[in-house]
Amino acid sequence: MSLPRFEYLTPSTLSEALSLTAKGAAFVSGGTDLFVRMKERLCLPKRLIGLGDVEELRGIKSLPNGDLRIGAATTLTDLADAFSAIPGGEGLRDAVCLTASPLLRNSGTVGGNLCQESRCTYYNQPPIFRKHWPLCFKLGGNLCHVVKGGKTCYAVYSGDLAGTLMALKAKVAVAGPRGTRDVDLGNFFTGSGIRPTVMEPDEILVEVCITKLPSFFGFSYQKLRLRDTIDFPLLGISLFMEFDSPKDGRQCTDARFVLNAAGPSPLIIPEAEAQFKGRVVTEEMAVEAGLLVQKMAKPVANTASSPRYRKAMIPVLTRRALQSALEQTIPIR
Repeated sequence: MSLPRFEYLTPSTLSEALSLTAKGAAFVSGGTDLFVRMKERLCLPKRLIGLGDVEELRGIKSLPNGDLRIGAATTLTDLADAFSAIPGGEGLRDAVCLTASPLLRNSGTVGGNLCQESRCTYYNQPPIFRKHWPLCFKLGGNLCHVVKGGKTCYAVYSGDLAGTLMALKAKVAVAGPRGTRDVDLGNFFTGSGIRPTVMEPDEILVEVCITKLPSFFGFSYQKLRLRDTIDFPLLGISLFMEFDSPKDGRQCTDARFVLNAAGPSPLIIPEAEAQFKGRVVTEEMAVEAGLLVQKMAKPVANTASSPRYRKAMIPVLTRRALQSALEQTIPIR
């Protein structure tokens, strides 16, 4: 299916890009999500504002205080390389490399992955199929095809990178005609399938900031999908743990647990985090944490796998995440 007609503009600065916004306009960088939706006639912007030449949005900077600033137009490939350069960052690198395929990571960007649209088996269909159904919430209607009688949209947010960055307590900077604002990534997602993020149509995600990593940590992202590459997650679990030392018998001083692709937004699970904090972590602890997350998860039939199977896999992925995070705990300074 071909792309619809549109005007394409290429600003060279952030201020110029913001000045070009108008009704019916959309920002684009790699386009790996937007162009597919345009081909499926899910969105029809009359003007595309390309951000690839805006230097302010590109690159990764390590600040003197140890923080990491990642431009929103940085490719996923470059992000994976940056994580590889961090001692102990193998788990972070692997998380990025679980996104899409090498070719798509070469063009797909950090900002694009965070800002991608939510997905649903009814919504993400070519027009010839959608025309036989009444309009759902996502398309401006007043019903949900997934949950009969549902009063909201249950389209699932399927971005891979969000869980990883939320586990790192990342923040994002968003710029628009009204100025720039910083948002904790945990508050960046609305929980609504209709509008996944808090960004307005005339705003641009500028950068992601990751605070200085602790001296001893372990991280793992476990992804359930149909194929070993390309596919969106059917379920994702991100686990970050900070330790007081790299040795056996070390105590977990902090933990973050994020469940992804099980609802309209990534979900932080503080109850699971509490299972690890202040304790000497063992692999057996994954069982209790996995069951806690399983009780909280409410997947519905809007992906290529059944809700029952996805829910049953939560304890399995939790165990794998904990095993991997423990194996990767080494000093980074």
